[in-house]
Amino acid sequence: MALIGNLKELKLPNLIQLNCLERNTAKLTIISNDNKVGVIYFDNGEIIHAEYDPFVGEKAIYTLLE
Repeated sequence: MALIGNLKELKLPNLIQLNCLERNTAKLTIISNDNKVGVIYFDNGEIIHAEYDPFVGEKAIYTLLE
């Protein structure tokens, strides 16, 4: 199931969970209110990489979820 467009009404934990449960291979791009860009990459439902300036990996995920 592809989700494309403005998903502002959905919470980030729900989007992460959906991609994991659906076993998606996807790129999820997040733009914060202060215009910082974060990206989470999924491969077959597993998070394989995340970036959120200046963080990479787990720290990026946790910072995005705050």
